[in-house]
Amino acid sequence: MAKKTTITKSEYLQLVGLMTLGRQHSKMLSEIEAAMDSIVGAMDSIVGAGPDETNAGDVVYGDRDIEWYVEQSGVTLEEG
Repeated sequence: MAKKTTITKSEYLQLVGLMTLGRQHSKMLSEIEAAMDSIVGAMDSIVGAGPDETNAGDVVYGDRDIEWYVEQSGVTLEEG
């Protein structure tokens, strides 16, 4: 797509709406990550140590799976 030099008022309002949705989405994801970390007892959304520090965001954004997150958090799953 070629670079535009002008946009319509409607396109501008679409940008405003998309920005608003993005900000709301970002806030919800932060809350989800904090809730996940609360469940496993992680501090400050950080799991692991050293150069490989990761957080719940790795799972939320699909970079890692939940089994990896639970294992990295150092908790075990109750049998039953």
